[in-house]
Amino acid sequence: MKTDKRNLIMMLAGCLVLCLVAPQAALAQPDTWVTYSPGRTWAVTDIRHIGSLNMSQNYSHSYSGNNVSEEFAHSFYANATEGKTRIYDVLSVVPTNRGSRLWSATSIGYNPLGTTGRLSGGEDTTVGVSYTANRALCQPEGRLCSSAGSRFMLTNGSVHTSARANTPMSLAEYGFSSLGEGQVSTGCNVISGVGEPQTSYSQLITVEGEFNIDYSANFNL
Repeated sequence: MKTDKRNLIMMLAGCLVLCLVAPQAALAQPDTWVTYSPGRTWAVTDIRHIGSLNMSQNYSHSYSGNNVSEEFAHSFYANATEGKTRIYDVLSVVPTNRGSRLWSATSIGYNPLGTTGRLSGGEDTTVGVSYTANRALCQPEGRLCSSAGSRFMLTNGSVHTSARANTPMSLAEYGFSSLGEGQVSTGCNVISGVGEPQTSYSQLITVEGEFNIDYSANFNL
């Protein structure tokens, strides 16, 4: 009887240890967690890696109804030949219907570890809104179409980006910063207005060598 009780206590203790340790072990693994709910999409990518790396992710959303159409898309990719790579990316969309709010943030760090390795990558965020029923998005008759993003090839350094679009997606914000060595380009393209007047704006920045860049764009139309 005493042996049975002892075995039962040991089994319960073992289960408790597994309950405490297992979630922590799972969270420690480089991975992507995606959570969907009726009003939210939440995705987190956390990677710590030494050696070659190749990853990409894409997200898109569209809504059309009541003479309103809206869409946005967010993409991100990275490729490392060797060296040490650290990637942390968060994507939040709430809710997943008309008037959605988008927020994304990406941080990347790269160290070649004395090799000739390099990290190349890029990200884009596109937002389009139209309030006329039979007009295509991202055309001069649309209310707002904005696209912002970057391309980079790092031999050493870091990249940080953020993008936000708020209800009713007439506010678009984009931020980019990078410190290190290699090649980097960033910028945006915006079209706004219904009929006349029509407004458009574009900008592209490209640097090579050693750099320290801070760039931001804010469109409230």
